[in-house]
Amino acid sequence: LTSLDLGQSRKVSVQAGGLWRDTGIRVHRGEVYKAITQGMWSPGGFCGQVTAAGLEAEHIACMKGIFYQSFPLPEGKIGALVGRVGAQGQVFLIGDAGGFIADQDGTLFVRMNDPDGFMFDNSGQIDVAIQHYKEGVAPATFQATQDKKSLPAQKKSTSYKRLE
Repeated sequence: LTSLDLGQSRKVSVQAGGLWRDTGIRVHRGEVYKAITQGMWSPGGFCGQVTAAGLEAEHIACMKGIFYQSFPLPEGKIGALVGRVGAQGQVFLIGDAGGFIADQDGTLFVRMNDPDGFMFDNSGQIDVAIQHYKEGVAPATFQATQDKKSLPAQKKSTSYKRLE
């Protein structure tokens, strides 16, 4: 396991058809981490290719329907990049321009937001660089916006959009 120093990053590749991917990165409670993603993947033949942000709009051939609760993050978009800290940690959205504040010390795991039993037809991969962005803020999760100017500044007055 690697603990990242402030400003340091590590890149991992996440396969669309894989379950939880151990990034080999140890995160620390209350620390802010930023994720920079690249690539495309597909949560199934009828869903098409998506970025780590996931499917923009569900449609008749690609929707959660009765399988809603089977998704790692049911309220997240199909095909979005999601993460958790620890093997049994709370799942949170990373997306394509996101970040998070670690809610506990532990290993960071990532994957596609798609039910375990439906990953057989997934394809592609997302490369994600995880950066230790800031130290010592209150534990919570947030999703950074795509606009680089609105990423959290390194000052105490930063506010975060909480994921419900």
